[in-house]
Amino acid sequence: MNILLWRHWTPLYDPPATFSTLETRGIGGTESQLLWHAKNLVLLGHRVQVLGVSPTDLKEEGVGFVGARNQAEQERVIEAGRLGALDAIFTEGGFEAVPFLRAHFPTVPIVHVGQNIDRAHQGKDSPLSLAKYIDLFGFVGHGHFAEYCTRYPKLRHKFVMLPNVVPWEWIYKDIPRGPVGNKIVWVGSWSKQGLRQWALTMKTILDEHQDYEWVLCGPSYGLDDRGLPAHVLRNIDLPLKRVSVANLPLRHLAQVISQARAVVVSLGGEAGPGSVLDAHAMARPVISGNDMVYKYASPEGTGVRVYSDRDRYSALSLLIENHSLGDRIGKLGQEFVLANYVEEHQKAALKHIIEFIQLKREARAISETAPVTPLKETFDRNVERLGRRWAIFQRN
Repeated sequence: MNILLWRHWTPLYDPPATFSTLETRGIGGTESQLLWHAKNLVLLGHRVQVLGVSPTDLKEEGVGFVGARNQAEQERVIEAGRLGALDAIFTEGGFEAVPFLRAHFPTVPIVHVGQNIDRAHQGKDSPLSLAKYIDLFGFVGHGHFAEYCTRYPKLRHKFVMLPNVVPWEWIYKDIPRGPVGNKIVWVGSWSKQGLRQWALTMKTILDEHQDYEWVLCGPSYGLDDRGLPAHVLRNIDLPLKRVSVANLPLRHLAQVISQARAVVVSLGGEAGPGSVLDAHAMARPVISGNDMVYKYASPEGTGVRVYSDRDRYSALSLLIENHSLGDRIGKLGQEFVLANYVEEHQKAALKHIIEFIQLKREARAISETAPVTPLKETFDRNVERLGRRWAIFQRN
């Protein structure tokens, strides 16, 4: 199959977010997962083209990155037929081009990979508002999938799993682990939910533990430096000599994580939380929010889920005081990731989606049967129950 991965109308990164960039820049979770999708699809024997990542044509690891600097250039690429006859389109996080792609490829299945199906994208700003154009929504976290199957029952026949993963065999397995030290590491972009709340907690922790430091790791988005926004620490009197910001390529980020006494990540609003998976993979205890997403991505024993100020402080204090506990939690987290969130799991999910797309024309009447709402299910169940009881009454 000839498969297009579409990211964004305009490339977000300079230099391009390709495989070679991984070694030099922090490019963020959505772009990294796009690369894993591309690589796995090539391994499955498909031709893969990526649009919206690079301003120039590139070929890396069997993947063609089609060059276009903006929307107008992308439209010309498509209208000129440079992509060839497509068999499937995956929109990777971005979804603004979905109506345009549907108009130009009316019979090609579109799969929206939902890195951004979250509470920040609602109503007309949500990819769910484009459901009439989209054949499948690939959910990147099991908890997110479960939550949205409940919240949007009329669309769940279009929901499939395409889980985010850590590239264990490709990258992480051979990364040298550093000695664990007195560091608390934040992993995630500066816009993630809860960073300021963590700053308030870390103020207390750093005051109480003078030998500890806080390292904040966020993607640089292709730039040489992307500092922490001033508002995050405004009016919080942190000991700035023990607070640092790092924009690191993936291998170096994993090394820093491996040296952390504990890793702290966002407190919610996630779809497929790569940061918590990174911490698990490097066998370090991770403290996250306590919603449905993290219930699945950091289940009991593999990490610590928190909600309140007191929760955050207590969890960090315990891991600082009890090193062996943190090591045991980290080990369980690593076992959890290796069993559920490595390359082969994503490859299997992609294989399943491609096979379903290929079968869908024949199975259309079955595969597109929309489920009823929970209220209608309850009504029908009660009607069926009354029918059974009436039949028993008549028999007696």
